Amino acid sequence: MNHSSVATQERESAAPALAAMRDSFTDHTRRLAVACCVDGKLDPVRLDRMQLACYELAFARAELLAAEIALESAGGGLPAGVDDRLRLTFVVEALDSVRTRLGQVALDVGHSEALARESHSLPALRQTYLSGQALDQTGREVMEYDGELGLVELSGELAIA
Repeated sequence: MNHSSVATQERESAAPALAAMRDSFTDHTRRLAVACCVDGKLDPVRLDRMQLACYELAFARAELLAAEIALESAGGGLPAGVDDRLRLTFVVEALDSVRTRLGQVALDVGHSEALARESHSLPALRQTYLSGQALDQTGREVMEYDGELGLVELSGELAIA
């Protein structure tokens, strides 16, 4: 099996994990909204009590969006193996972070049984990309690359003139 088909398979296995986390995020957002309302209207006192949960939810959304973009993006000018490994390492790390943040939201709104669901593929992805051995391999691949890392071309609206 060539590298391209392995990378495609791994991205495809990350997609369900991302979708499950997105569904969990939506569920937690609804629960937090209910916890911040009285008679269907946002209550400032309740909202104030839920500031930390709102912060965690906002941060989780940013991480989820970054993971979605990273999974869908084309290569960043790195050799395919290095690019895919770094991209998927980031996606899995972001999903772990989102899961932790949503767990905190669930505890804050009194729905600990609604802790963030995860796809059956996430544990395998963690092993593949976040284990010490996997991170060691990623580090070796990055060190072997003799070019610029992190070069990202910005679209017109994001580029500074």
